[in-house]
Amino acid sequence: MTRTLFCAATGVVMLALAMRVEAQSMKKTVEGVTNFTQVEATIACAGATKPSAITSLKTLGYRTVVNLRMPQEMARVGFD
Repeated sequence: MTRTLFCAATGVVMLALAMRVEAQSMKKTVEGVTNFTQVEATIACAGATKPSAITSLKTLGYRTVVNLRMPQEMARVGFD
């Protein structure tokens, strides 16, 4: 039940972000980050992010990375 609620809440948040991203997003190239899109001055969304890219994101002013990968995928990728 908890996992279902979490998945549903995550889906709602992602949908809301997607709608907002379309309205005012700006795609940028950040080495080591797939599909980096700046939503606001300090908020961005992206796909897979390599560990080496974390320093670049910090330089751009980002302080937090929210990782939505499941533990099984993290073990396969090789970092946490």
